[in-house]
Amino acid sequence: MSGDDKKPSVDPPALTKSIGFFVETVTFLVQEELFKVPRLYFEKNSSIFNDIFQGPATKNREGSSDNLPIVLESIKKVDFERLLMAMFPEPSLSRYIPQPINMTVREWTSVLKLSTLWRFGELRHEAIEELTKLLVDSPAEQVALGREYRVEDWMRKGYTMLLQRESALTQKEREILGAPITVKVYEAREATFRTGNGAKKYGGFNGSRDLASVDNLVISGFGEELNDASYDGEAIEEDSKLALDAGRPKKKK
Repeated sequence: MSGDDKKPSVDPPALTKSIGFFVETVTFLVQEELFKVPRLYFEKNSSIFNDIFQGPATKNREGSSDNLPIVLESIKKVDFERLLMAMFPEPSLSRYIPQPINMTVREWTSVLKLSTLWRFGELRHEAIEELTKLLVDSPAEQVALGREYRVEDWMRKGYTMLLQRESALTQKEREILGAPITVKVYEAREATFRTGNGAKKYGGFNGSRDLASVDNLVISGFGEELNDASYDGEAIEEDSKLALDAGRPKKKK
């Protein structure tokens, strides 16, 4: 057969991607370890990552392959793994029964840390709900974590518990709160004794404490930081301390 008799090449038919069952992935690099996960949750639930994924998909786009990962500088691998545990919980043996997520305070704190930093509102809310249950008997931790991650309700409840109870702060609680906050808590506690019937003093006259004044003492003594703790997505995005502690998603150069 001569060269002139060759059949013309035919382009293969164009293929379409399933809308519901074609999963786009994204690759991250965290502390020299690669992670490849579904991209949809990052794109739909975080304005930070949504901005990163804007624009046409190309083979040279960061996150598109193992050779072009999105580098998460200053992020600890353990924190990122815990975020993914909450984001993609292990499926149950039965697809009709959701698998519960059982994590510790430290693990949920990692989720809260990164969901706050990257503005995953749904995950942040879930982390706060779970930690609220785990920290119910830990007022000092409520205060400390509330201050760090701007959870006003934890701070208000934690301060109230510390001021109302009879027992003094333990050494561990003082370490968790730090010296400046510990001093403020002791000053507020002392005020409940001074205003009680008989002006009760430590080790002195056994008068009553004015626990009705605790709410006012919390507001007057800690009102400014309670206001600062009010969650605002834009404010947290620009929070330099969180950015320094946990890093920002950064594209690999």
